[in-house]
Amino acid sequence: MNNWKILLPIETTSRELFYKLYLCNCLIRLGFECYIGKKNQIYNLFSRLGPFIFIDKGFHLGISEKIYDEIRKNNGILVSLDEEGGVDYADLRTIAKRYPKLLFDCAEKVFVWGSKQKQFLEKKGFTNFKTIISGHPRFQLLKPTYINHYKDEIKIIKEKEKDFVLILNNCSLGNNIKGDRFVIKNYKNRINNIEDIIEFDKLKIKQIIRLCQLILENTNEKVVVRPHPEENHEIYKNYFSSNSRVIINTEMSVIPWIINSKFVIHPDCTTAIEAAFLGKTVYSILPYFDENLVTYPPYKVSKVFFNEDDLVNYIENTALKPQANVMPILNDYFSYDKNSSEIIIKEIENIRKNNLNVSRKDLKIRYKIYSKLLLSFKKVINSFKVNKKENIFTKQKRGNFNLKTIKKITNQINSHDNHSDILNIEEINKDLFCLKQIHE
Repeated sequence: MNNWKILLPIETTSRELFYKLYLCNCLIRLGFECYIGKKNQIYNLFSRLGPFIFIDKGFHLGISEKIYDEIRKNNGILVSLDEEGGVDYADLRTIAKRYPKLLFDCAEKVFVWGSKQKQFLEKKGFTNFKTIISGHPRFQLLKPTYINHYKDEIKIIKEKEKDFVLILNNCSLGNNIKGDRFVIKNYKNRINNIEDIIEFDKLKIKQIIRLCQLILENTNEKVVVRPHPEENHEIYKNYFSSNSRVIINTEMSVIPWIINSKFVIHPDCTTAIEAAFLGKTVYSILPYFDENLVTYPPYKVSKVFFNEDDLVNYIENTALKPQANVMPILNDYFSYDKNSSEIIIKEIENIRKNNLNVSRKDLKIRYKIYSKLLLSFKKVINSFKVNKKENIFTKQKRGNFNLKTIKKITNQINSHDNHSDILNIEEINKDLFCLKQIHE
């Protein structure tokens, strides 16, 4: 049997690393060799490894076409597992752009999060036998069977912060660390009303800040604010730097923070879905409702307020109630009742079985030989080329993507699943890691 490789790009550590390492662990036990790393590092492997399956995290017009061409040129296999395939506007306009006909032409399998998304794509005439409703492992790992994976982080937060209200924000377009001009240039071809969304985000930030102030003035609650990884966090820190009851924190995954919180407040964040999966009471605070500006599923799983005073008054005078029945939304858009990892792994294994004749020798990966020298040289060059905002942006998105964290999470997964440590984890360079079986 050929030594098949799985190539997994990673962009936002806190959101992606845990579930991607979980998938790696499952696939390694089936004999696959897994590479996880920064996108450009993974793309560089296309011409050096074979045979391989690339698990794409989303189609981007003007970028993905070249990537797909490289995969095809190097006899690789494309599988789509979209990172943002469930949280969308009511008309599913984002899904329409992230699942174009080209994706279905190029991919061996296309995983969609729920039946609503598949029905929408069927009306567009894009889906076929390649399309699988799978849900997403990121949400599957929130079910009671798996939540013990986070026990160490849950304990740390519980001992350090005790009770708190968790406020989640998603204003990466209106409060981006790189500024509005970058956002408009980067997203104008992907989001038609990008300027309107930027302005709406700015209103959401003002509302969140005022809400925090009201909570501090009218209650005894401690508040933890978690901005989006691409946001400028300083705007929150500047407002609340002198108040010990407000904590601006993006450490670890958001999951243990949700679990330890009393309840969750957000505008229209994906993390509201995660809170709903975990059975938390979820409140949404918005300046106003506009279906062109507000993402639909997070709004539907929340009790919604349009005035900060009304929300604070409700918190003060109303006992926490069990979350309303949100299961229809979680099933329709996120396939709550499915075992996502099992579905994805089974399909990947079938791809290997159907391509047993694919043969291509690995070329030597030379990064490690000179990576330390190269990286030290790059640091000097980058100190002149890369501005402070770019460095902060990278740190916020890929903080803790390192060998120590990968080993820690992998050990947690193995311990929870009652597996002995059968993995060899190799750091090829600081942005690329290889996980495979230990051969005795």
